Amino acid sequence: MPDQPPRTSRPGLRSGAVGIIPVAFVSVATIAPAASLYAGMLLVAPYGRGSTPFAVVLSLVACLMVATSIGQLARHLPSAGGLYTYNVAGLGRAAGFLVGWIYLLAYLLLPTIAALIFGYGLGSYLEHRFGFPSWTWAPIVVVSTLLALALAYRSIKHSSRVGIALGVLPREVVDG
Repeated sequence: MPDQPPRTSRPGLRSGAVGIIPVAFVSVATIAPAASLYAGMLLVAPYGRGSTPFAVVLSLVACLMVATSIGQLARHLPSAGGLYTYNVAGLGRAAGFLVGWIYLLAYLLLPTIAALIFGYGLGSYLEHRFGFPSWTWAPIVVVSTLLALALAYRSIKHSSRVGIALGVLPREVVDG
């Protein structure tokens, strides 16, 4: 048997580790905070009165223009950097640097905020329904964050399966 060099694993995502369904769930979860703004229409409509439909249509046109621009940029500048790459190409390195840092902050803050909202909501439910102490939300936040980190560290396949399972839970189970 000839001497073969030791097999080294290449860094990166294993081929076939993520399919279309996990990607769709992550995409929906990513846009969910923005989509929740539409639920705010119930609060906006009484103040906007007759101009609310016009404002919604106008914002839809603006969003479609931005989406079209991003789609065109993605066609000409395919990159994992996304908006960072587009800003560097169009506006220069300083704008790309700023966008990169803003995205880093967003990706650090949004999961933190989601964990806090989840912990507070579940803690409040447990307090009012079963008489748990009011500080129950804090360990819920810590445990749920550690579980999410452990799943993500183990493999993207496991974390995406758990995300899908949680995403398809019937509303009655989630609301209690």
